[in-house]
Amino acid sequence: WVSLSNAAREAAASDPPEQGVGVGQPQPAGDLAQQLVTDLVPEGVVDLPEGVDRDRSSLEVDIVAPLVDGRVLSGGVKWNSVTPIAAKWHYQHMDQLRRLAASGVKWAHEALKPTSPLLWVAASGFSAEFRRAIESEREEVHLWDLAALYQRASRIL
Repeated sequence: WVSLSNAAREAAASDPPEQGVGVGQPQPAGDLAQQLVTDLVPEGVVDLPEGVDRDRSSLEVDIVAPLVDGRVLSGGVKWNSVTPIAAKWHYQHMDQLRRLAASGVKWAHEALKPTSPLLWVAASGFSAEFRRAIESEREEVHLWDLAALYQRASRIL
């Protein structure tokens, strides 16, 4: 997953930024990542590179994907953590979406709606605090740890 995401970031680095915001256009994240979420994201997985908002503050959204029903799936990948991830990562993600929306990024407005799902991938899983925070805010939440990823991958491969 990490190598696919990095490849997408490199490909997106040369794309022109969206109007008024120093953020590259989302790019396909790769065949395997796309297969892993085909049931959720028929139009493909996209990855947003690091960028800045209108105030020149840095931001990074790991996962962004338009869904066929008009919603926008967003989320993050925490691959290097050795402990279950804390709620601060969810709060940071939501703050970055708000900053992007305030900068005029259309998909960020959709991603902020409570009906738009969140997808988080974390090698070490999710703390109870993280689960409470994310589930109290969203109707649809997908949390994938290593076991869930390997289970999905084994069905595909």
